[in-house]
Amino acid sequence: MLTAAALGLAPKSHTWRAFSGFTATTRRPPSLPSSHPSSASSSSSSPCLVAASRRCVSALANSPLLSVSEEVRAALAAGRPVVALESTIVSHGMPYPENVRTALEVEAILRAHPAAPVVPATVAIIDGKIQVGLSQEQLERLGQAGHKAVKTSRRDFGQVLASKSAIGATTVSGTMIAAHMAGIPLFVTGGIGGVHRGVLETYDVSADLTELGRTPVAVVCAGAKSILDIPRTLEYLETEGVPTITLGHNSPDFPAFFTPSSGIPAMTHVETEQACAEIIHAHLRAGLTSGLVVGVPIPTAFSSQSSFIQSAIDQALGEVSARGITGKETTPFLLARVNELTKGVSLTANIALVKNNAAKGAGIATELAKLRNAPAASKPQHHRGITLPPPPSHAASEHHLNRGSAGLIVVGGSMVDVLSNVTSPRVTMASSNVARVTQSFGGVGRNIAEGAARLGLPTHLISAVGASDMLSSGLLAHCEASGIDTSHVARMEDHSASVYSAIFDAKGDLVVGATDSAALEALPEAQIALSLSQLLNVPTTSSSDSLKPEHAEPQSPFGTPFKFDQTTLAASPNSWDQRIVCVDGNLSRAQMRAVVQVVNRARAEQRRVHLWFEPTSVTKLAKVDALLEHLSFISPNELELEELDRILHERYLCEHPKRNPKTRHFPPATTPPSESAKVKLNIWSELPLDFVHRGVRVTAWIPVVVVSVGSRGKVVFVRDGAEVHIKHYPSDSGWCSVEHELAQAVQAGKSAGAFTTAKSSAATSVPAMQLPVVNVTGAGDSGVAGTISALLRGLPLDDAVKVSMRCSRMSLMSPQAISTHLSPLLLTTQLGMESRQLTSVL
Repeated sequence: MLTAAALGLAPKSHTWRAFSGFTATTRRPPSLPSSHPSSASSSSSSPCLVAASRRCVSALANSPLLSVSEEVRAALAAGRPVVALESTIVSHGMPYPENVRTALEVEAILRAHPAAPVVPATVAIIDGKIQVGLSQEQLERLGQAGHKAVKTSRRDFGQVLASKSAIGATTVSGTMIAAHMAGIPLFVTGGIGGVHRGVLETYDVSADLTELGRTPVAVVCAGAKSILDIPRTLEYLETEGVPTITLGHNSPDFPAFFTPSSGIPAMTHVETEQACAEIIHAHLRAGLTSGLVVGVPIPTAFSSQSSFIQSAIDQALGEVSARGITGKETTPFLLARVNELTKGVSLTANIALVKNNAAKGAGIATELAKLRNAPAASKPQHHRGITLPPPPSHAASEHHLNRGSAGLIVVGGSMVDVLSNVTSPRVTMASSNVARVTQSFGGVGRNIAEGAARLGLPTHLISAVGASDMLSSGLLAHCEASGIDTSHVARMEDHSASVYSAIFDAKGDLVVGATDSAALEALPEAQIALSLSQLLNVPTTSSSDSLKPEHAEPQSPFGTPFKFDQTTLAASPNSWDQRIVCVDGNLSRAQMRAVVQVVNRARAEQRRVHLWFEPTSVTKLAKVDALLEHLSFISPNELELEELDRILHERYLCEHPKRNPKTRHFPPATTPPSESAKVKLNIWSELPLDFVHRGVRVTAWIPVVVVSVGSRGKVVFVRDGAEVHIKHYPSDSGWCSVEHELAQAVQAGKSAGAFTTAKSSAATSVPAMQLPVVNVTGAGDSGVAGTISALLRGLPLDDAVKVSMRCSRMSLMSPQAISTHLSPLLLTTQLGMESRQLTSVL
């Protein structure tokens, strides 16, 4: 295989220019000639640089600089085929008005595809925004601008966007970037750039080739332009890991624009658009970061002129050398000069091949849409009846993360925690205090995502950070190093990282805290819906958005109905395509409703998607009404449970004394329990019945309630029809659960709904463990992550809660919000400590 070194490429900086405030990163240049004293042996990019590229594209995808037309947005949301089109061919490829007329004809070919209409998405930069999908008026502006429009490749985005008034005509490279940002997997053009002739003297290599090596978009074209050095171009593509496919020609040779065959075979040859789409689909599903090139030979009717056109090309190339024309001016000059020498024959052939490419691209896009919308053919792993995606083998290696499988999706806050621990016995208010100040990365949603990722669960985070500040960049880098998929974390223009600042006294108790979460508050609901729809693979708009509550009630987290053993809360789950969407209380009501709409659409398609709410604080519980009818899980602390019970009573019991029986929701108990009834416990001195009744009443709306009671452990309430199962997990009893029996029955609806607890003869009192508490900010979030991860790995709820408590302990002893010692071993260790064989689960 001929490498970049064999091409004779001298060092040439390929800078990913920072625009919208994104950090500039320098890609390693191609290797030097072997004779050069500094020649390198490899031209591949480092994983860190690949990650940086993904962060940049992810940030732009959520940037206000990106404007996607309503037609394109709706098609993408519905899973209909969309094809991106470049704009340089309009501005620089032919004169006005023929350029606009041809562009409209190409769009019409896509729309008229017989199998299914394909939506065209012509890309350009107009009025300081990256436009994906142009109106006819915008096409006219572009066509009239002609050569005054700026040819816009990756390096030019910042300059063109900053100017506001300039029109940017995107090249193959620029169009690929915009298409990938908008979520469009296919792009049709005339021909790609490549290695220019005389490269050993000029070092002129098109940015199209390096873009194809790092942006996962398939490019349908008539091959590399005939003015290029096609053998070296194909070798360069091979080095960059870009598959080349020839579609539908009798010969496997890669096409050469005006000539149907270059004499050099492509990587593979396929006869049908379906076969081509299957290769593209498999390539993209594999998570590879390179693009693909699909070569479509020029129609036979126009290939007969190839020798005549080639002679004109040779003459034009000589003139380029004589006139000293270099850089991005070379291709426009050659195309114009060849058109002049051939008296329009080359232009006619050019238009014909572009239209032919559009027709072939429409067919590929249609087949690709079918594949992307079809259920996955391969079955995920099964663990004790629960279907789940395979965990990453190493949390810190992002390419091990199966981004196509949404085990856990967290929608919530990402913050930088600044914690001040006052060293003196008392905190002096309205004065300075000596304190030890630490900084760590937090935010409830981000904490939960990090905990789950460190436990080996494929985890996706939908959140927002600042556009360009150092704290935001550091936060994202930390998340990615933890194994979190951050491709849906938006970088908000004109915002910095959200910050949580807290002061603790010498005992470690919170004195006061303050939060700045403006970046998350600015995150559009539409962006949340789009990201969640992509992760759940459902349309972003549907008639199910208007579902009544009784049609969108929360699903049982272990299948319907619950099946409980008498001595444990462990479920016997049915097989389900398990996904949990976890929402924290930092979201606004409108943002929560956006989540609910997408979750309901997934449920309407018979997806097993479960909604978990982490309240975050008492004050933020007021927003629970946006989620209430749709939740499967909630994880409050004692104070939050009390507030939640009060909210439900005031807002729902008073307004709706009799719940709709179709919802299967039970009203809270109206008959107060006996005042003398107390529950004696082995660890606690007593468990007041008002606490028990609060948990029972909340399960009338939310099936599973996991209550954190601080140093005393957790209490879990699970509704099973008219019964509520309760279990207490003391934190100071090690791994030996202490179970208690409650004798009081609680009214649930018109009939008495008994609540029961698990029983065990092993109940013993264990002295409290004295933990060296270092950081309390992430303990609860670690617990939530542990519970979710264990459930998704197939452990019963009983074991999942025990795992969560161990995760909380580890984070309490960590200087970071989430302990870096969390690992998938915690899940298997729990099974071993319960004297179970590992093979019974895996």
